[in-house]
Amino acid sequence: MVKFGKVKQMDRVTMELFCTEYSNYRKAEQTLVEYGDYLLSEDGQPVKRSPALTTINSAIRNLKSLSADLGLTFDARSGQVLAEQPQKQADEPYNPLKVVNFHA
Repeated sequence: MVKFGKVKQMDRVTMELFCTEYSNYRKAEQTLVEYGDYLLSEDGQPVKRSPALTTINSAIRNLKSLSADLGLTFDARSGQVLAEQPQKQADEPYNPLKVVNFHA
């Protein structure tokens, strides 16, 4: 993304934090797959909820916040400027190349 100029230098730390939180989320998900939602006693009875659930909840909260900071939310995307539809003449068929000024 930096190569295309989409991430500014001041956004780099936020992007790194986003990646770290996503990694935390994925690791915690894998822990749940391997060990389950609960820590078990020696006789197989659930003792308490897995700490991975807390990690997942925290990561989700942080990812939402960082997503908003990076403009990755639906609201941010819906506010992007879209190309205007050209005015078409009554007898002229719609030509999408006119939107991007390809002289069509």
